Amino acid sequence: VADHVKFKSWRVADLKLSGEMAPAKATIENLQFAFAGARTSIHAKAEPRSGATHLEADGAVAGADAAQMAAMLGAQRGEIGGKIDGRFTMAMTGKTLGDGLSAGQGSAVVTMREGTVARDLLEKSSTDLRTLFRKGEGRSHIECLLAVAVLQNGIARVQPLSLRTP
Repeated sequence: VADHVKFKSWRVADLKLSGEMAPAKATIENLQFAFAGARTSIHAKAEPRSGATHLEADGAVAGADAAQMAAMLGAQRGEIGGKIDGRFTMAMTGKTLGDGLSAGQGSAVVTMREGTVARDLLEKSSTDLRTLFRKGEGRSHIECLLAVAVLQNGIARVQPLSLRTP
């Protein structure tokens, strides 16, 4: 248990970790921390397999602040707001993290209800050519948003974004 942990430019608050370590094997039964105003939990297991390390992990976040998450990814302030829920699962095998990611498999689902998004961002993300010639102003209410990404052989494919807004 730790109140604050800093790794490079990332800061994590309220960290809780339980698990086991043995030679060439590790299990994280529960890793919890505060992230973007929400509680995040991750479970993972690493073990030797065919001269490499096999890693399986899954995790969830509930009620994360979309604006904080967007800022962490480099988005401009005020473009998106609301609460986000998400889950991920992944499996990979490799001698290095890069090897494992290049052959990794997994998926992630992100949802938002009752949020807002800048009209300019909506127009930029659409295929509407009018966005090249005008600037969307104001905000749109998001009733429901669903995003799905699938990781296969190290390539993440984001499925079309489903968005319900008035």
